[in-house]
Amino acid sequence: MDNIKLRRLRPGSFFDFASGLKVSHIIVDKEISEFDQSIGLIFVITGTIKILKNDQESEILDFCSNQLVLVDLQHVQLITSSNSANIILFSIPPTGNTLPYELASVNLAGKKYQNNWIVGYGNLPLKVNNFSLAHVRFEDQEEFATKLLPREVYHHHVMGDEYYLVLEGGYRIRVDNQVYFLDKFTLVEIPKTICHKWEYATFPVRGLNFRFPSIEGDKCECH
Repeated sequence: MDNIKLRRLRPGSFFDFASGLKVSHIIVDKEISEFDQSIGLIFVITGTIKILKNDQESEILDFCSNQLVLVDLQHVQLITSSNSANIILFSIPPTGNTLPYELASVNLAGKKYQNNWIVGYGNLPLKVNNFSLAHVRFEDQEEFATKLLPREVYHHHVMGDEYYLVLEGGYRIRVDNQVYFLDKFTLVEIPKTICHKWEYATFPVRGLNFRFPSIEGDKCECH
């Protein structure tokens, strides 16, 4: 179908979606000091970044590879790195967000942060009202079939768009009864109301699956 586009993330790439969500792949080899009015979610692929908060303490915080960092970009003075860190930045529109966004992070290398929702509403490690993100990692077909397939139905979302970003291996997905293959650093947007399912993978596989806007009870099975 024509409105399904496979996008490849490369250093310097920037994707501005109709929903208002923005995804950027950045090599931090100089100071970043200009930010829009959004909530930032930063995934550090390699290297270490330093975030200087724009507050009275002027505190500098370090985040290394595999860390997922939630930060209110309105309260950041700059992001920098001494080793050309490789990051993915999700800029989330603040519409509908009323939470106080204290800078927080998790290390996705930890087992408890694999094959779980990490960002979203409710009792999740990184709380955002209108955006949700899961970190998925499967070593082989047996683990994939046991942990994912029993709950992965052909479905759509009434109000929100869904996105798949492959970090390692590959995805085979079915969208509106057409099959797509996604390899490393491929990003796909699946618009609301479009039926889809993650069917298979090239192992080991790792990715970030996310939704925006994310609304509780938005998932409906397709028949």
